[in-house]
Amino acid sequence: MNNIDERITAQWESGDLGQDEAYVRRASIDVENAVEQALAMKLVTIRLPIPMIDALKAIAMHHGIGYQPMVRDLLGRFVDSEIRVILESIGKRAAETSSEKTAPVDSFMEQRRACG
Repeated sequence: MNNIDERITAQWESGDLGQDEAYVRRASIDVENAVEQALAMKLVTIRLPIPMIDALKAIAMHHGIGYQPMVRDLLGRFVDSEIRVILESIGKRAAETSSEKTAPVDSFMEQRRACG
């Protein structure tokens, strides 16, 4: 990098550039939708107790991350865990159902065993 690039990068990182409200505007709905689609994300609103939010922020700060990404990660872990529990439950029910014996199948299996 040359000196000009380094100076501009330092100005961006310090906030000297890019933080003037005169240059801020809301993105169009089309742009917002395109970003959400590209990220496969959707903005949601949820009401949480203030003490819970304060605790989440404190936990996130302790770990050096933002609280919203942390909450997104927590929800993702919960979803993965619950899906596994549900699938295991469905699998157990399917196994139990499939182990229920029926006369025609029992008869067929006994004949197969007798033959060889």
